[in-house]
Amino acid sequence: MTFYQAAVVALLASTVNNAVNAEEDCTSIVDLACGTEGFSTLCSVLTDVAPALDPDVVSSLKTVFAPTDDAFAAVKFDLVTEEALLDILGYHLSTFELTGECGSLIEMADGKDTRTLCNKDKEPVFQKGWANSRAVMPQFDPTAGIAVCGDATVYVIDSVLIPKDYFVDEEGEVVEDNVQEVIDAPDPNDGKDYFKELLIAKGTVTEGSNTCANTNPQFPNINCLGEDGTVDVGPQAAANVTKGYVGGMEVDIVPITKSYYQAGLCPVNVHWHLGSEHFSAGEFDCEDPKKCGPYHAADDAAHDDDGHTDDAGEGDSRRQLAGDARKGYQCNYYDEDDSKFTAPYDWQFCDKTMEVGQTYEIHWPHSSAGACGTPNQYQTPFYDGVFCNLPLDVFQTLSAQDIASNVGVQAQVFTIVNDEAYYYPNLFGGMIVDGDFGADMAIYTGSTTGTSRDNEVCSQYAPITWQVDRKCHMISASSFDKMCADMMAQRDDMTDDLYAHGAREVTADIITADNQQTRGRGLRLRKNNKN
Repeated sequence: MTFYQAAVVALLASTVNNAVNAEEDCTSIVDLACGTEGFSTLCSVLTDVAPALDPDVVSSLKTVFAPTDDAFAAVKFDLVTEEALLDILGYHLSTFELTGECGSLIEMADGKDTRTLCNKDKEPVFQKGWANSRAVMPQFDPTAGIAVCGDATVYVIDSVLIPKDYFVDEEGEVVEDNVQEVIDAPDPNDGKDYFKELLIAKGTVTEGSNTCANTNPQFPNINCLGEDGTVDVGPQAAANVTKGYVGGMEVDIVPITKSYYQAGLCPVNVHWHLGSEHFSAGEFDCEDPKKCGPYHAADDAAHDDDGHTDDAGEGDSRRQLAGDARKGYQCNYYDEDDSKFTAPYDWQFCDKTMEVGQTYEIHWPHSSAGACGTPNQYQTPFYDGVFCNLPLDVFQTLSAQDIASNVGVQAQVFTIVNDEAYYYPNLFGGMIVDGDFGADMAIYTGSTTGTSRDNEVCSQYAPITWQVDRKCHMISASSFDKMCADMMAQRDDMTDDLYAHGAREVTADIITADNQQTRGRGLRLRKNNKN
């Protein structure tokens, strides 16, 4: 809050106190605005327009945002009708109390929502209207509310809140959306989206030679069981990662238990699967159709892929081509009555089959043999990144423990929402580790995944370490789209990872390692024990 705003708050508080002491009565919102310096515009608006407000709403107000004269001076209302002005005024009033919690919504008197947002120190200092710019968000102090008649609280705010269906044009005029098309303004960019082009631009550095190309040894899938009916492969993924679960395959391999960065590995790819491949009780295990995500008629059919295996060995899961990508487990967040799960998102970089409300499991393969710290670090298929600096003849001399200690995958499960309160700018760089993100990890050894493998056909890329976040999280669609933009800017062509791959079915006990451990920040590693 600026010094000016703080002074106004003090002045408003003084006005209320003087009125109460002098008259032993409360002060109305109109009297407060009209009797306080710096609020003459609000006074005029309230005097002219407020009588048209619903008396029942006015009498039950709990929260009022009071823009200063400077706030009103920053925008113009010459192009809006009196009805629109009433709508905007109602967008500053609410019959609900302000919670002051980061990301919380409050319904305003016009039926539309505003949202409380926090600064980098997680302090609630912004109240954003739908159409207010995120670059300069309305600022207020939730601790400096002033009580007025009717048990309402007034908060001084430094910008006018702009609701949905309006926007502020280049001249500072508030304009209704249905008028936007008739405004003839020249395009200084000549129709080009330079910011979008910049995000995916490939400069001279990224146009160089890809030294990791075609280093994938292309090991074929094999039967999980040998001719004698015994397990004939290394441990597989994706496993049940519910805390306490123990696989049925006895192994003496130890997974990487510290962070991959500390172990000398770097991410060499990022891709994701439709639904989660791992299973975590209470997190990605949805059984209630109303909570499991958007419904499609095809979801009632068996989601087996068409038998084609793409270059990544993940199975053909382009939904618009195969139409039957196998869907994995779903999180329990979905609510068809909450617009953040249903409002469409205009995908700019990710494949347009990506869907708001859907669950996806992101994988970040890591390797100590990747082209770490160079323009060739990220590769599609990810095997090229894993084996970039590991010739096949050298690989064949490594022990199973050597492989598990030098190759690993991070996995984190998300439900996509159309809500910028859940934006994270660097999904490309690896799993999120903050707060609940990455706080409860399952660590074990397994294999590569994808729908070309199941409980009969297994991967030979094993054993590798898996570090899996047991909790499902919400993430904004824009976070995914930013990740796709980062992928498009890499030296290697990552187009084949800009869509969701199909999900492998959870591995059977017999091919799942018994070495699953639990890691939480600030907690010691604990190995899950058999009963």
